[in-house]
Amino acid sequence: MSPLPLYKEPGWQPIKEGSINYFYLSFGFLVVEQAFEFYLAYRQRRYLKKTSLPEELIQQAEAVDKTVLPPIAPKAEEMKRESKNDQPETTEKPKSKSFVQQLKDKFLGSQAYNLDKNTFSFLSGSYGVVVTVAALIGGLQPYFWHYSYGLAASLGLGTSELAVSAVFLVLNSVFDSIVGIPVGLYSTFVLEEKHGFNKTSMKLFWTDKIKGFLISNIVTVPLMLAVVKLVRWGGEHFYLYVWSLLFVFSLVMLTVYPNFIAPLFNTYEPLEEGELRTEINNLADSLDYPLKKLYLVDGSKRSSHSNAYLYGFWKDKRIVLFDTLIKNEKEPELECTTKEVVGILGHELGHWKMSHTVKGFVLQMLLSFITLKGFGEFVSSPDMYASFGLKSQPVVIGLTLFFYIISPIGAVLGLALNTMTRAFEFQADAFAVKLGKAEELKSGLLKISISNLASFHVDPFYHAFHNSHPTLVERLRTIDEESRKKKVD
Repeated sequence: MSPLPLYKEPGWQPIKEGSINYFYLSFGFLVVEQAFEFYLAYRQRRYLKKTSLPEELIQQAEAVDKTVLPPIAPKAEEMKRESKNDQPETTEKPKSKSFVQQLKDKFLGSQAYNLDKNTFSFLSGSYGVVVTVAALIGGLQPYFWHYSYGLAASLGLGTSELAVSAVFLVLNSVFDSIVGIPVGLYSTFVLEEKHGFNKTSMKLFWTDKIKGFLISNIVTVPLMLAVVKLVRWGGEHFYLYVWSLLFVFSLVMLTVYPNFIAPLFNTYEPLEEGELRTEINNLADSLDYPLKKLYLVDGSKRSSHSNAYLYGFWKDKRIVLFDTLIKNEKEPELECTTKEVVGILGHELGHWKMSHTVKGFVLQMLLSFITLKGFGEFVSSPDMYASFGLKSQPVVIGLTLFFYIISPIGAVLGLALNTMTRAFEFQADAFAVKLGKAEELKSGLLKISISNLASFHVDPFYHAFHNSHPTLVERLRTIDEESRKKKVD
Protein backbone atom coordinates (compact mmCIF):
# COMPACT_ATOMS: atom_id res chain seq x y z
CA MET A 1 0.00 0.00 0.00
CA SER A 2 1.34 3.39 -1.02
CA PRO A 3 2.01 5.69 1.94
CA LEU A 4 -0.08 8.82 2.38
CA PRO A 5 -0.78 11.31 0.94
CA LEU A 6 -2.48 9.79 -2.08
CA TYR A 7 -1.16 12.37 -4.55
CA LYS A 8 2.56 12.94 -4.62
CA GLU A 9 4.59 15.35 -6.68
CA PRO A 10 6.18 13.65 -9.72
CA GLY A 11 9.67 12.45 -8.82
CA TRP A 12 8.79 12.10 -5.13
CA GLN A 13 10.92 9.77 -3.04
CA PRO A 14 9.80 8.26 0.29
CA ILE A 15 11.56 9.29 3.50
CA LYS A 16 14.38 7.14 4.76
CA GLU A 17 13.53 4.29 7.08
CA GLY A 18 13.74 5.36 10.70
CA SER A 19 13.14 9.03 9.92
CA ILE A 20 10.25 10.97 11.45
CA ASN A 21 7.16 10.94 9.27
CA TYR A 22 5.86 14.46 9.84
CA PHE A 23 2.65 13.71 7.96
CA TYR A 24 1.40 11.23 10.53
CA LEU A 25 2.76 13.35 13.37
CA SER A 26 0.81 16.40 12.14
CA PHE A 27 -2.25 14.29 11.47
CA GLY A 28 -2.15 13.03 15.06
CA PHE A 29 -1.75 16.56 16.42
CA LEU A 30 -4.74 17.71 14.35
CA VAL A 31 -7.00 14.94 15.63
CA VAL A 32 -5.99 15.41 19.28
CA GLU A 33 -6.32 19.17 19.10
CA GLN A 34 -9.79 19.01 17.57
CA ALA A 35 -10.90 16.35 20.04
CA PHE A 36 -9.80 18.68 22.83
CA GLU A 37 -11.79 21.53 21.26
CA PHE A 38 -14.87 19.32 21.14
CA TYR A 39 -14.35 18.45 24.78
CA LEU A 40 -14.16 22.14 25.73
CA ALA A 41 -17.31 22.88 23.71
CA TYR A 42 -19.10 19.99 25.45
CA ARG A 43 -18.15 21.36 28.87
CA GLN A 44 -19.44 24.80 27.91
CA ARG A 45 -22.78 23.40 26.70
CA ARG A 46 -23.64 22.33 30.24
CA TYR A 47 -23.34 25.93 31.40
CA LEU A 48 -25.39 27.20 28.48
CA LYS A 49 -28.31 25.00 29.53
CA LYS A 50 -28.69 26.63 32.93
CA THR A 51 -32.05 28.33 33.41
CA SER A 52 -31.23 31.07 35.90
CA LEU A 53 -28.78 33.96 36.09
CA PRO A 54 -25.72 33.75 38.35
CA GLU A 55 -26.79 35.03 41.75
CA GLU A 56 -23.69 37.19 42.01
CA LEU A 57 -24.55 38.94 38.73
CA ILE A 58 -28.06 39.73 40.01
CA GLN A 59 -26.57 41.23 43.17
CA GLN A 60 -24.09 43.28 41.14
CA ALA A 61 -26.84 44.56 38.83
CA GLU A 62 -29.00 45.49 41.82
CA ALA A 63 -26.09 47.50 43.22
CA VAL A 64 -25.67 49.34 39.92
CA ASP A 65 -29.41 50.06 39.77
CA LYS A 66 -29.13 51.78 43.16
CA THR A 67 -26.17 53.98 42.27
CA VAL A 68 -26.80 55.21 38.74
CA LEU A 69 -29.51 57.22 37.05
CA PRO A 70 -32.16 55.34 35.03
CA PRO A 71 -30.22 53.88 32.08
CA ILE A 72 -31.74 56.03 29.33
CA ALA A 73 -29.47 57.65 26.78
CA PRO A 74 -29.55 61.44 26.13
CA LYS A 75 -31.40 60.91 22.86
CA ALA A 76 -34.13 58.97 24.61
CA GLU A 77 -34.39 61.62 27.34
CA GLU A 78 -34.75 64.36 24.73
CA MET A 79 -37.52 62.39 22.98
CA LYS A 80 -39.32 62.11 26.30
CA ARG A 81 -39.05 65.86 26.88
CA GLU A 82 -40.43 66.59 23.42
CA SER A 83 -43.26 64.16 24.05
CA LYS A 84 -44.02 65.88 27.35
CA ASN A 85 -44.27 69.30 25.70
CA ASP A 86 -46.88 67.96 23.29
CA GLN A 87 -49.00 66.25 25.94
CA PRO A 88 -50.92 67.31 29.03
CA GLU A 89 -48.99 67.65 32.30
CA THR A 90 -50.79 64.62 33.69
CA THR A 91 -49.23 62.25 31.13
CA GLU A 92 -47.21 59.59 32.96
CA LYS A 93 -43.55 59.32 32.02
CA PRO A 94 -42.49 56.00 30.49
CA LYS A 95 -40.51 53.99 33.00
CA SER A 96 -37.07 52.56 32.38
CA LYS A 97 -36.39 48.95 33.17
CA SER A 98 -33.79 48.19 35.81
CA PHE A 99 -30.65 46.31 34.82
CA VAL A 100 -31.87 43.34 36.84
CA GLN A 101 -35.09 43.22 34.85
CA GLN A 102 -33.25 43.62 31.55
CA LEU A 103 -30.90 40.78 32.45
CA LYS A 104 -33.82 38.54 33.35
CA ASP A 105 -35.67 39.48 30.14
CA LYS A 106 -32.63 38.71 27.98
CA PHE A 107 -31.16 35.74 29.83
CA LEU A 108 -32.95 32.90 28.06
CA GLY A 109 -32.30 34.59 24.71
CA SER A 110 -28.63 34.90 25.64
CA GLN A 111 -28.44 31.22 26.57
CA ALA A 112 -30.15 30.21 23.31
CA TYR A 113 -27.83 32.42 21.24
CA ASN A 114 -24.66 31.12 22.87
CA LEU A 115 -25.91 27.54 22.71
CA ASP A 116 -26.47 27.98 18.98
CA LYS A 117 -22.98 29.47 18.65
CA ASN A 118 -21.60 26.50 20.55
CA THR A 119 -23.36 24.10 18.19
CA PHE A 120 -22.15 26.10 15.22
CA SER A 121 -18.55 26.00 16.45
CA PHE A 122 -18.84 22.21 16.78
CA LEU A 123 -20.25 21.84 13.25
CA SER A 124 -17.88 24.35 11.63
CA GLY A 125 -14.96 22.79 13.49
CA SER A 126 -15.97 19.35 12.24
CA TYR A 127 -16.33 20.74 8.72
CA GLY A 128 -12.87 22.31 8.98
CA VAL A 129 -11.34 19.06 10.18
CA VAL A 130 -12.94 17.10 7.35
CA VAL A 131 -11.64 19.58 4.78
CA THR A 132 -8.15 19.63 6.30
CA VAL A 133 -7.95 15.85 6.63
CA ALA A 134 -9.20 15.37 3.07
CA ALA A 135 -6.63 17.89 1.83
CA LEU A 136 -3.82 16.17 3.74
CA ILE A 137 -4.76 12.63 2.74
CA GLY A 138 -5.48 13.60 -0.85
CA GLY A 139 -2.23 15.50 -1.20
CA LEU A 140 -3.72 18.89 -2.05
CA GLN A 141 -0.52 20.81 -1.33
CA PRO A 142 1.72 18.82 -3.67
CA TYR A 143 -1.06 18.80 -6.29
CA PHE A 144 -1.49 22.58 -6.13
CA TRP A 145 2.27 23.07 -6.35
CA HIS A 146 2.62 20.81 -9.38
CA TYR A 147 -0.40 22.42 -11.04
CA SER A 148 0.96 25.91 -10.27
CA TYR A 149 4.24 24.96 -11.92
CA GLY A 150 2.48 24.14 -15.18
CA LEU A 151 0.10 27.12 -14.95
CA ALA A 152 2.93 29.60 -14.30
CA ALA A 153 4.76 28.27 -17.36
CA SER A 154 1.66 28.47 -19.57
CA LEU A 155 1.02 32.07 -18.42
CA GLY A 156 4.52 33.06 -19.44
CA LEU A 157 5.62 33.74 -15.88
CA GLY A 158 8.41 31.18 -15.98
CA THR A 159 9.06 28.34 -13.57
CA SER A 160 11.16 30.04 -10.91
CA GLU A 161 10.20 29.45 -7.31
CA LEU A 162 8.87 33.01 -7.07
CA ALA A 163 6.64 32.65 -10.13
CA VAL A 164 5.26 29.27 -9.07
CA SER A 165 4.80 30.50 -5.48
CA ALA A 166 2.73 33.46 -6.70
CA VAL A 167 0.36 31.20 -8.63
CA PHE A 168 0.24 28.72 -5.75
CA LEU A 169 -0.68 31.42 -3.23
CA VAL A 170 -3.55 32.66 -5.40
CA LEU A 171 -4.84 29.10 -5.97
CA ASN A 172 -4.66 28.39 -2.27
CA SER A 173 -6.52 31.61 -1.54
CA VAL A 174 -9.26 30.68 -4.01
CA PHE A 175 -9.62 27.27 -2.39
CA ASP A 176 -9.77 28.71 1.15
CA SER A 177 -12.32 31.31 0.09
CA ILE A 178 -14.61 28.73 -1.53
CA VAL A 179 -14.34 26.39 1.46
CA GLY A 180 -15.18 29.24 3.83
CA ILE A 181 -18.30 30.41 2.01
CA PRO A 182 -20.77 27.88 3.54
CA VAL A 183 -19.53 28.74 7.05
CA GLY A 184 -19.84 32.46 6.39
CA LEU A 185 -23.33 32.15 4.91
CA TYR A 186 -24.64 30.08 7.78
CA SER A 187 -23.07 32.27 10.45
CA THR A 188 -24.44 35.49 8.92
CA PHE A 189 -27.83 34.54 7.50
CA VAL A 190 -28.87 31.74 9.85
CA LEU A 191 -27.18 32.10 13.24
CA GLU A 192 -26.92 35.90 13.50
CA GLU A 193 -30.21 36.41 11.63
CA LYS A 194 -32.08 34.09 13.99
CA HIS A 195 -31.04 36.11 17.03
CA GLY A 196 -31.66 39.53 15.51
CA PHE A 197 -28.07 40.67 14.98
CA ASN A 198 -27.60 40.40 11.23
CA LYS A 199 -27.96 43.57 9.17
CA THR A 200 -25.88 42.35 6.23
CA SER A 201 -27.61 42.05 2.88
CA MET A 202 -26.71 39.25 0.50
CA LYS A 203 -25.22 41.84 -1.85
CA LEU A 204 -23.03 43.26 0.91
CA PHE A 205 -21.94 39.76 1.94
CA TRP A 206 -20.64 38.96 -1.54
CA THR A 207 -19.16 42.43 -1.98
CA ASP A 208 -17.21 41.95 1.26
CA LYS A 209 -16.03 38.54 0.10
CA ILE A 210 -14.74 39.87 -3.20
CA LYS A 211 -13.07 42.90 -1.63
CA GLY A 212 -11.51 40.74 1.07
CA PHE A 213 -10.18 38.26 -1.46
CA LEU A 214 -8.63 40.94 -3.66
CA ILE A 215 -7.11 42.96 -0.83
CA SER A 216 -5.78 39.85 0.89
CA ASN A 217 -3.97 38.73 -2.24
CA ILE A 218 -2.71 42.21 -3.11
CA VAL A 219 -1.13 42.44 0.34
CA THR A 220 -0.20 38.84 1.08
CA VAL A 221 1.24 37.61 -2.22
CA PRO A 222 3.99 40.29 -2.54
CA LEU A 223 4.80 39.89 1.17
CA MET A 224 5.17 36.12 0.88
CA LEU A 225 7.26 36.43 -2.28
CA ALA A 226 9.57 38.79 -0.40
CA VAL A 227 9.78 36.18 2.38
CA VAL A 228 10.69 33.48 -0.15
CA LYS A 229 13.37 35.73 -1.65
CA LEU A 230 14.88 36.52 1.73
CA VAL A 231 14.88 32.86 2.82
CA ARG A 232 16.82 31.88 -0.30
CA TRP A 233 19.11 34.90 -0.21
CA GLY A 234 19.72 35.07 3.53
CA GLY A 235 21.33 31.67 4.02
CA GLU A 236 21.35 30.22 7.51
CA HIS A 237 20.59 33.63 9.02
CA PHE A 238 17.54 34.26 6.83
CA TYR A 239 15.29 34.53 9.88
CA LEU A 240 16.92 37.85 10.81
CA TYR A 241 16.01 39.38 7.45
CA VAL A 242 12.51 37.90 7.33
CA TRP A 243 11.82 39.05 10.88
CA SER A 244 12.98 42.57 10.00
CA LEU A 245 10.64 42.55 7.00
CA LEU A 246 7.69 41.43 9.13
CA PHE A 247 8.51 44.05 11.76
CA VAL A 248 8.48 46.88 9.21
CA PHE A 249 5.38 45.43 7.51
CA SER A 250 3.50 45.32 10.83
CA LEU A 251 4.34 48.95 11.57
CA VAL A 252 3.26 50.04 8.10
CA MET A 253 -0.04 48.13 8.40
CA LEU A 254 -0.81 49.99 11.64
CA THR A 255 -1.30 53.03 9.44
CA VAL A 256 -2.36 51.47 6.14
CA TYR A 257 -5.17 49.27 7.43
CA PRO A 258 -7.26 51.84 9.34
CA ASN A 259 -6.67 54.64 6.84
CA PHE A 260 -6.94 52.83 3.52
CA ILE A 261 -8.36 49.31 3.94
CA ALA A 262 -11.01 49.62 6.68
CA PRO A 263 -12.78 52.53 4.89
CA LEU A 264 -13.35 50.21 1.93
CA PHE A 265 -15.74 48.22 4.12
CA ASN A 266 -17.24 50.84 6.43
CA THR A 267 -17.96 54.56 6.48
CA TYR A 268 -16.05 56.53 9.11
CA GLU A 269 -17.53 59.93 9.83
CA PRO A 270 -16.32 62.53 12.34
CA LEU A 271 -18.41 62.43 15.50
CA GLU A 272 -20.68 65.46 15.39
CA GLU A 273 -20.17 68.37 17.75
CA GLY A 274 -21.97 68.03 21.05
CA GLU A 275 -21.70 66.87 24.63
CA LEU A 276 -20.28 63.45 23.79
CA ARG A 277 -17.49 64.81 21.58
CA THR A 278 -16.62 67.47 24.15
CA GLU A 279 -16.43 64.97 27.02
CA ILE A 280 -14.28 62.55 25.03
CA ASN A 281 -11.88 65.33 24.05
CA ASN A 282 -11.70 66.46 27.68
CA LEU A 283 -10.87 62.92 28.80
CA ALA A 284 -8.17 62.57 26.12
CA ASP A 285 -6.67 65.95 27.03
CA SER A 286 -6.59 65.07 30.75
CA LEU A 287 -4.47 62.00 29.94
CA ASP A 288 -2.31 63.67 27.26
CA TYR A 289 -3.67 61.25 24.71
CA PRO A 290 -2.76 62.70 21.27
CA LEU A 291 -6.27 62.37 19.82
CA LYS A 292 -6.37 63.59 16.21
CA LYS A 293 -9.61 62.10 14.92
CA LEU A 294 -12.84 60.95 16.57
CA TYR A 295 -14.98 58.75 14.33
CA LEU A 296 -18.41 57.16 14.33
CA VAL A 297 -18.44 54.01 12.17
CA ASP A 298 -21.55 52.50 10.58
CA GLY A 299 -21.22 49.08 12.18
CA SER A 300 -25.01 48.83 12.07
CA LYS A 301 -25.00 48.10 8.33
CA ARG A 302 -23.63 44.64 9.10
CA SER A 303 -24.57 43.84 12.69
CA SER A 304 -26.25 45.26 15.76
CA HIS A 305 -23.30 44.24 17.96
CA SER A 306 -21.63 47.27 19.59
CA ASN A 307 -18.03 48.19 20.32
CA ALA A 308 -15.45 51.00 20.61
CA TYR A 309 -11.71 50.98 20.02
CA LEU A 310 -8.57 53.10 19.71
CA TYR A 311 -5.89 52.96 17.04
CA GLY A 312 -3.07 55.00 15.62
CA PHE A 313 0.68 55.21 15.45
CA TRP A 314 2.84 57.43 17.65
CA LYS A 315 1.26 60.92 17.94
CA ASP A 316 -1.52 60.25 15.44
CA LYS A 317 -4.24 58.58 17.54
CA ARG A 318 -7.89 58.02 16.71
CA ILE A 319 -10.96 56.82 18.60
CA VAL A 320 -13.75 54.92 16.85
CA LEU A 321 -17.25 54.39 18.22
CA PHE A 322 -19.69 51.97 16.65
CA ASP A 323 -22.97 53.72 15.94
CA THR A 324 -24.73 50.81 17.65
CA LEU A 325 -23.07 51.85 20.93
CA ILE A 326 -25.01 55.11 21.12
CA LYS A 327 -28.02 54.33 18.93
CA ASN A 328 -30.40 51.44 19.47
CA GLU A 329 -33.77 52.08 17.85
CA LYS A 330 -35.32 48.84 19.05
CA GLU A 331 -34.14 49.19 22.64
CA PRO A 332 -33.21 52.80 23.47
CA GLU A 333 -32.63 51.79 27.10
CA LEU A 334 -29.49 49.98 25.91
CA GLU A 335 -28.02 53.04 24.23
CA CYS A 336 -24.98 54.16 26.20
CA THR A 337 -25.18 57.61 27.77
CA THR A 338 -22.40 60.16 27.37
CA LYS A 339 -21.00 59.25 30.80
CA GLU A 340 -21.08 55.54 30.01
CA VAL A 341 -19.29 56.01 26.69
CA VAL A 342 -16.64 58.09 28.46
CA GLY A 343 -16.35 55.39 31.13
CA ILE A 344 -15.83 52.72 28.47
CA LEU A 345 -13.22 54.89 26.75
CA GLY A 346 -11.54 55.37 30.13
CA HIS A 347 -11.01 51.62 30.06
CA GLU A 348 -9.71 51.71 26.46
CA LEU A 349 -7.35 54.57 27.29
CA GLY A 350 -6.10 52.48 30.18
CA HIS A 351 -4.77 50.00 27.63
CA TRP A 352 -2.90 52.87 25.96
CA LYS A 353 -1.63 54.40 29.19
CA MET A 354 -0.22 51.08 30.39
CA SER A 355 1.24 50.27 26.95
CA HIS A 356 -0.77 47.07 26.56
CA THR A 357 -0.81 47.38 22.78
CA VAL A 358 2.93 47.97 22.68
CA LYS A 359 3.57 45.03 25.00
CA GLY A 360 1.36 42.81 22.83
CA PHE A 361 3.19 43.96 19.71
CA VAL A 362 6.60 43.29 21.27
CA LEU A 363 5.47 39.82 22.36
CA GLN A 364 4.09 39.13 18.89
CA MET A 365 7.42 40.13 17.33
CA LEU A 366 9.32 37.97 19.83
CA LEU A 367 7.16 34.96 19.02
CA SER A 368 7.61 35.63 15.29
CA PHE A 369 11.38 35.67 15.76
CA ILE A 370 11.37 32.38 17.68
CA THR A 371 9.04 30.81 15.09
CA LEU A 372 11.25 31.89 12.18
CA LYS A 373 14.35 30.63 13.99
CA GLY A 374 12.61 27.29 14.49
CA PHE A 375 11.56 27.21 10.83
CA GLY A 376 15.24 27.54 9.98
CA GLU A 377 15.74 24.03 11.34
CA PHE A 378 13.11 22.64 8.95
CA VAL A 379 13.21 24.80 5.83
CA SER A 380 15.71 22.51 4.10
CA SER A 381 14.57 19.24 5.68
CA PRO A 382 13.92 16.70 2.88
CA ASP A 383 12.00 14.50 5.32
CA MET A 384 9.46 17.21 6.14
CA TYR A 385 8.60 17.85 2.49
CA ALA A 386 8.76 14.18 1.51
CA SER A 387 6.41 13.29 4.38
CA PHE A 388 3.72 15.40 2.71
CA GLY A 389 4.32 14.05 -0.81
CA LEU A 390 6.67 16.73 -2.13
CA LYS A 391 9.82 16.33 -4.16
CA SER A 392 10.67 20.02 -4.25
CA GLN A 393 11.08 22.20 -1.14
CA PRO A 394 9.03 25.37 -1.69
CA VAL A 395 9.23 27.89 1.14
CA VAL A 396 5.53 28.84 0.98
CA ILE A 397 4.47 25.23 1.60
CA GLY A 398 7.26 24.65 4.08
CA LEU A 399 5.87 27.38 6.33
CA THR A 400 2.41 25.77 6.29
CA LEU A 401 3.82 22.33 7.06
CA PHE A 402 5.95 23.76 9.85
CA PHE A 403 2.85 25.27 11.50
CA TYR A 404 1.17 21.85 11.32
CA ILE A 405 4.13 20.37 13.16
CA ILE A 406 4.23 22.98 15.94
CA SER A 407 0.45 23.21 16.41
CA PRO A 408 0.59 21.86 20.02
CA ILE A 409 2.88 24.75 20.93
CA GLY A 410 0.35 27.11 19.39
CA ALA A 411 -2.39 25.76 21.65
CA VAL A 412 -0.27 26.33 24.77
CA LEU A 413 0.69 29.81 23.60
CA GLY A 414 -2.98 30.60 23.01
CA LEU A 415 -3.73 29.73 26.63
CA ALA A 416 -0.87 31.93 27.85
CA LEU A 417 -1.87 34.85 25.62
CA ASN A 418 -5.50 34.67 26.75
CA THR A 419 -4.33 34.74 30.37
CA MET A 420 -2.21 37.81 29.63
CA THR A 421 -4.95 39.71 27.79
CA ARG A 422 -7.48 39.01 30.56
CA ALA A 423 -4.98 40.46 33.03
CA PHE A 424 -4.69 43.52 30.77
CA GLU A 425 -8.47 43.91 30.82
CA PHE A 426 -8.53 43.93 34.62
CA GLN A 427 -5.73 46.50 34.66
CA ALA A 428 -7.59 48.74 32.19
CA ASP A 429 -10.75 48.49 34.31
CA ALA A 430 -8.73 49.49 37.37
CA PHE A 431 -7.39 52.48 35.43
CA ALA A 432 -10.94 53.62 34.62
CA VAL A 433 -11.81 53.32 38.33
CA LYS A 434 -8.89 55.59 39.23
CA LEU A 435 -10.30 58.13 36.77
CA GLY A 436 -13.53 58.09 38.78
CA LYS A 437 -15.47 56.21 36.09
CA ALA A 438 -16.37 53.06 38.05
CA GLU A 439 -20.16 53.39 38.04
CA GLU A 440 -20.29 54.59 34.43
CA LEU A 441 -18.08 51.71 33.32
CA LYS A 442 -20.18 49.15 35.19
CA SER A 443 -23.45 50.36 33.69
CA GLY A 444 -21.82 50.61 30.25
CA LEU A 445 -20.52 47.04 30.49
CA LEU A 446 -23.96 45.85 31.55
CA LYS A 447 -25.60 47.52 28.56
CA ILE A 448 -23.06 46.15 26.08
CA SER A 449 -23.32 42.65 27.54
CA ILE A 450 -27.13 42.69 27.52
CA SER A 451 -27.41 44.08 23.98
CA ASN A 452 -24.78 41.66 22.64
CA LEU A 453 -26.38 38.66 24.41
CA ALA A 454 -23.13 37.86 26.15
CA SER A 455 -22.69 34.52 27.86
CA PHE A 456 -23.32 34.88 31.59
CA HIS A 457 -22.44 31.27 32.48
CA VAL A 458 -18.96 30.13 31.42
CA ASP A 459 -17.10 26.91 32.15
CA PRO A 460 -13.75 27.88 33.75
CA PHE A 461 -11.75 25.46 31.60
CA TYR A 462 -13.42 26.65 28.39
CA HIS A 463 -12.96 30.24 29.53
CA ALA A 464 -9.22 29.76 30.05
CA PHE A 465 -8.62 28.52 26.51
CA HIS A 466 -11.16 30.56 24.54
CA ASN A 467 -11.84 33.94 26.11
CA SER A 468 -9.50 36.90 25.86
CA HIS A 469 -11.79 38.96 28.14
CA PRO A 470 -12.93 38.25 31.71
CA THR A 471 -16.60 37.44 32.24
CA LEU A 472 -19.02 40.23 33.14
CA VAL A 473 -19.28 38.94 36.71
CA GLU A 474 -15.48 38.95 37.08
CA ARG A 475 -15.17 42.49 35.72
CA LEU A 476 -17.94 43.96 37.87
CA ARG A 477 -16.49 42.24 40.95
CA THR A 478 -12.99 43.57 40.20
CA ILE A 479 -14.28 47.10 39.57
CA ASP A 480 -15.98 47.02 42.98
CA GLU A 481 -12.78 45.79 44.61
CA GLU A 482 -10.75 48.54 42.96
CA SER A 483 -13.35 51.12 44.03
CA ARG A 484 -13.01 50.01 47.66
CA LYS A 485 -9.21 50.26 47.42
CA LYS A 486 -9.54 53.76 46.01
CA LYS A 487 -11.73 54.83 48.93
CA VAL A 488 -9.21 53.42 51.43
CA ASP A 489 -6.34 55.22 49.70
